[in-house]
Amino acid sequence: MGFFNFFRRRKQPAPSGKKERRQVPRWHIDSQALIKWEGQDSYVPCCIKDINLKGFCVILARKLPATPVDFTISFHERYIIKAQAVPVHHEQKNTEHCYKMKFTVIRGYDKDKIYQMVRRDFYEHFKNQFK
Repeated sequence: MGFFNFFRRRKQPAPSGKKERRQVPRWHIDSQALIKWEGQDSYVPCCIKDINLKGFCVILARKLPATPVDFTISFHERYIIKAQAVPVHHEQKNTEHCYKMKFTVIRGYDKDKIYQMVRRDFYEHFKNQFK
């Protein structure tokens, strides 16, 4: 009887704190950028807190609609990313709005731009992913 319990997997202890549910971890870049929504004439300054190939976190001074948003993000006029995203989480601190966005439509070309940007301009965050 006790022999069969030898092959049973033991339960792992529950991790303390908040559990990371993302399949792909985000790179914490804290970079200034410009963002423009569809139908808007000019870019608005924002801060991209973190990003990966499935979504990003943006801090803005204005509120976004809860529906999918077509937008263009410009990182120092070097990397321009066009995609569509939907806000998954919204947090307001004083006058700033923090949105966690999930890409609903993004081209493979723009995913490559994100990967190359993080790899070239934010290498310290990129290499920490593989430790």
